[in-house]
Amino acid sequence: AAATSEGRNTHGDHVVVREPGVHGLRFGLWLTGEEHIGVFSDSRPTRELIRSLSKDKRVLNLFSYTGGFGVAASAGGARCSHNVDSKAPCLAAAKVNYALNALDVDPDGRSFQKADVVRFLNRTAKSTGTRYDLIVVDPPPRASPDS
Repeated sequence: AAATSEGRNTHGDHVVVREPGVHGLRFGLWLTGEEHIGVFSDSRPTRELIRSLSKDKRVLNLFSYTGGFGVAASAGGARCSHNVDSKAPCLAAAKVNYALNALDVDPDGRSFQKADVVRFLNRTAKSTGTRYDLIVVDPPPRASPDS
């Protein structure tokens, strides 16, 4: 199982689903463990839009969950996709989703950062002057202390 938290397996095996269409993206679904982890099917039109807008762009995916929007951006030719989420199991699942779509995971082009999004934004804005061409903000449906 790919989704782990501090070395402890929190999810069992996953199944792989593919979105409809010739170029449908693949995503893992983890249906066991502490919480269900996967991809929201109602976000497919937004993933398609992000994919169509991402060629040669630097994309920041905030509250990235399992990286669906980052996968879409990378599949669309993004120069980089930076995924930020506060939950390590979700970021581990995101890495699996990149692999399911034959997208290389490398520190320069595709990154996964466990961080509080507000703190990340404050730190990033004050630091190196990193700029993004497209920013996806998709917070969880309900606020939690870990978001």
